[in-house]
Amino acid sequence: MLDEYLAQYQPGTFIFECTARNLEYVLHDVALAAGVGARVSFEILRWTSAVRDHQRGVNSDTIREKMGLSRISWRETSQKIAQLAARNEEG
Repeated sequence: MLDEYLAQYQPGTFIFECTARNLEYVLHDVALAAGVGARVSFEILRWTSAVRDHQRGVNSDTIREKMGLSRISWRETSQKIAQLAARNEEG
């Protein structure tokens, strides 16, 4: 698909020449087309990935770096991720 996209649009500096807001609209449309009933955003996908990594036992520094967070920000965020993971395992 990437090759088709590149051939059709011939992007310059960036592969996808649009704003973050436009990408959110595209993601929303893709979720609707796929029949996803829940709200989807890149932030929700980011947190979902972090929770799943936590549940699989991925090293916390790896998750922190993947999320692009400082060690200070990670303190609070890691607790929230652990809580979400525990709730997900219960339900």
